[in-house]
Amino acid sequence: HVRGSRLESNASPAKRRGRCNGHMALGAGCALRESRDSNRFGATAALVGPGRSATVRPMSVATTSPFGARVQPNRPRFFISATLVVGLTIALPKEVAHHVLVRRLPKDSEIALFNGHGGEFVAELSEMTKTDVIVFVRDFIDREVELPYAVTIAQAMSSSEKMDWTVEKCVELGAAAIAPLDAERSVVKLAGERAHRRHAHWSAIVRSACEQCGRNTLPSMSLLQPLRDFVANHPAHLKLIASPRARTQMTDVLRQHAQAVEGQRLTVLVGPEAGFSDGEEAAAIDAGFMPVSLGPRVLRTETAAPAVLATVQALWGTGADH
Repeated sequence: HVRGSRLESNASPAKRRGRCNGHMALGAGCALRESRDSNRFGATAALVGPGRSATVRPMSVATTSPFGARVQPNRPRFFISATLVVGLTIALPKEVAHHVLVRRLPKDSEIALFNGHGGEFVAELSEMTKTDVIVFVRDFIDREVELPYAVTIAQAMSSSEKMDWTVEKCVELGAAAIAPLDAERSVVKLAGERAHRRHAHWSAIVRSACEQCGRNTLPSMSLLQPLRDFVANHPAHLKLIASPRARTQMTDVLRQHAQAVEGQRLTVLVGPEAGFSDGEEAAAIDAGFMPVSLGPRVLRTETAAPAVLATVQALWGTGADH
């Protein structure tokens, strides 16, 4: 506060004391917040008196996930589309290197790399410049957090932001595959180059969501396809379509199939903002999809898919005991 003291030298002593006390209170509040944040993320913080700064010492806290693997919760995770081998020294792709540099990670820090084919690799930052990062792949951790069954969310196209949100949350909640569908009442219509660009955008969301939630196997992200083509050619052990007209509750159907979920493949159709047309629902039923209700309330399209995945895991389990 040197600059503030010089500029306010003409202020009355009482006013200066009040402002000084305000600065001290603000500093204590910041230090307290830093202490709370540090404890939240596994660090030790010491809150000290006026004129001294809070000291934060990061701790390397290893925990064991329900799946039996050692996890470092404070180790940054990055997806890399490359072959990874223990003992290899590689240059990170420009985009990944940029994210590492933006985080201001010091040299010799550990990061986790995964390529979507299972497991993750521990890498050390060995060389860093203003634009490039070289890492040494030190170890492999055979860790997976996948569900013991495969759930495909077949989501009819919704508006761009809603669709992005749906894709992200489905990845976080463990969907094995996401299939965007062109329905009659979809408010967004994509074709040709626009459809391919949107698919690339969704694929980037899938990778980012996997980095955040700890998944090492990338879910499948299909190209946009007509709903009728999808239902006519899609195999699954159990096929459901969410319908406000259905009398059968989805929870009842899931309970009937809860005894042998290991390796089971479940597909759920979710409609767009205005729902499926009568013809689309009839075509799905003819193809073996069972209409089910998600409850007495009408859900928004971006709410339905996460609600389905949460319900499935509540009744079939998350795989933590597998």
